[in-house]
Amino acid sequence: MIKNILNLKSVTILKKETQQSISGGLYNCNVARKCFSDIECCSGVCGVEKIILGKPVIISVCAM
Repeated sequence: MIKNILNLKSVTILKKETQQSISGGLYNCNVARKCFSDIECCSGVCGVEKIILGKPVIISVCAM
């Protein structure tokens, strides 16, 4: 089974320009982006907790 998982014959590495155009890899990781799940964020964390008017509020942006 491990042999099948590590079979990378059909994997294509994207050029840097292509990665940038789709915001893939680590490009665009230094900006707050709207997100719906952790998988959308470079940091792996969607949702930032802020204190607004004394109450904790979770904002749907990628944590940096």
